[in-house]
Amino acid sequence: METIQKNPVVITNADRMSFSLFLAAAFHVLILLGITFALPDKVADKYERTLDVVLATQFTDERPDEADFIGQADQLGGGESDQVEKISTTEITPFPDEVPNEVSQPPEAEILKPKVDKQQVLLTEESQFDANEPDTQQLDPQDAQEAPMVDSIYQRSMEIASITAQLEAERRNAAKKPKRRQVSASIHRASDALYLDAWRRKIERIGNVNYPEKAKRQGIYGSLTLNVSINADGTVNRILVIRSSGHKLLDDAAIRIVRLAAPFAPLTNDILVDTDILEIIRVWQFLPNNRMNTN
Repeated sequence: METIQKNPVVITNADRMSFSLFLAAAFHVLILLGITFALPDKVADKYERTLDVVLATQFTDERPDEADFIGQADQLGGGESDQVEKISTTEITPFPDEVPNEVSQPPEAEILKPKVDKQQVLLTEESQFDANEPDTQQLDPQDAQEAPMVDSIYQRSMEIASITAQLEAERRNAAKKPKRRQVSASIHRASDALYLDAWRRKIERIGNVNYPEKAKRQGIYGSLTLNVSINADGTVNRILVIRSSGHKLLDDAAIRIVRLAAPFAPLTNDILVDTDILEIIRVWQFLPNNRMNTN
């Protein structure tokens, strides 16, 4: 029997030198090529970004310059609030506070299926019973419990449909609501100042010609604050007495003078940039010398 003898592996200095040169070359390649290793970015803000998207129910051809929300179509909103607000309802749902703990909803087919009077079924199947004979048969206890439950579910579905229609109407009204802006005697815009000056001169001219005769005879005079809303075409939108003069005669006379002076000049292009309805708030003075002015 021969014994096979293996020669041991001998690592020479040349092998060590070659391996060292390989490691050095690989290290320099990594540095020159700029290969780096980095751990995944786990910053919380990067993974917690949100995006608000609003459904537009009214569409416009004109695109807003600075949109407040992102939607599926362009829409120019209006309103009377200076703050950007999301549309919501202020109505309280008419649902009762007391809700049954256990409510088993019957199948949809059973809800839609009309209830058939058991008395009619008995009269159809068993003709020997007289129709005028009083029905003494009692309802099944299970049917007696399901009937109020079905009526309650139907009533609540109608209430939900009503509230949904109301919310949709509010969304449409908010989307179509005109942009109102109030101006008074203390203003800084040149376009408003020119329009208000022409409006004031016309009001005072018509007012002095149509000064109330009864106020002249009885010596009634005083001052009141009036809010006159003007549409874009110069017609009167509404007239509100903010502070009364204490004399209904003078309040009615001021309103009458506005209606006699209408329509006014259409709103200028500078005003229409951010205004659909211009609300002019002025103090009306009926003076003892039978003259009136506004300031």
